Amino acid sequence: MKIPAYIPLLLLAALPASLAHAAGPTDIQKEHYARTCTSLYNAAVLGTEDISMVATDTVKARIAAGGNGKSVPQLVKPLGGVESLGISDLVHLNYGDVFVCQFRHVKGYSVWNIAYSPMTHMVEDISLKLVADPPPPPPKPVPKPSTQPATQAPGPTSSAPGNTPATPSQSEACKMFPDLC
Repeated sequence: MKIPAYIPLLLLAALPASLAHAAGPTDIQKEHYARTCTSLYNAAVLGTEDISMVATDTVKARIAAGGNGKSVPQLVKPLGGVESLGISDLVHLNYGDVFVCQFRHVKGYSVWNIAYSPMTHMVEDISLKLVADPPPPPPKPVPKPSTQPATQAPGPTSSAPGNTPATPSQSEACKMFPDLC
């Protein structure tokens, strides 16, 4: 049986998409997670969206419970309206992704650690931190490396004992949301 000519082209076209997940977050992923953060915020704080469309019962219970005897909307309200949203610290785990949504408010910021499952398309777990002070200034840009060629090719390096990188099950993301590991 002869394989149609377009099949190898389809496989070749799909290759970059499969490698993108392994290489790091793409603009499309960041945009998707920004929409997820916005939907969760709108549902949890403003009540303008149905939270069951974006979050599990666990997340709904955490939002209702809030902290210090107040619900999440009561905790976030003193910070004022949202001025901007940033997505950072995306970590891919075995059963989902963990990332940070930082909402900059008029009088501070809120940091939402999100455990998201691409399989269910739901926020599976959440932790929230509210800060009344403005966020710290962004880090200074890292200088670009020199464009001059190296005089000696870098050799293999070995890490010192005890300095091995953490496996996904040992990462901070796994400690925070172990169900995704």
